[in-house]
Amino acid sequence: MTDDHVKSAFAGSETLLERDMIDEVRLAWRLYRDPRVNWLKNAVPMFALLYFLWPIDVLPDFLPGVGQLDDVGVVVACVLLMVRLLPKIAPAWLIDEHLDAMGLRQRRTDQSSTATPATIFDVPYRVRE
Repeated sequence: MTDDHVKSAFAGSETLLERDMIDEVRLAWRLYRDPRVNWLKNAVPMFALLYFLWPIDVLPDFLPGVGQLDDVGVVVACVLLMVRLLPKIAPAWLIDEHLDAMGLRQRRTDQSSTATPATIFDVPYRVRE
């Protein structure tokens, strides 16, 4: 196989796992393991565990392949929910502490400092008919 063939096979994979998304998952994992985060962080994993233990599934598991799709969907949904939920329930100072430890806070502040602030015009106007 040539390198061109390999590159075309994986074309677009960098958008599937963008660097920011990987960093968000890492931050969520660090926040989940931190005991200083609110106890509500355990609600989503408990829901997933209850779903797996519950005898009634959306798609029955006795159907090979298809039955496991709902289980995979629940895992993916729980991971995405945890990535979005944990930074919202954790204190800002704790998030900053973890971003510093991950070496991401400096990079994020550098990116935001290059952006130009938006100009807001607050002027009176009249509508002509």
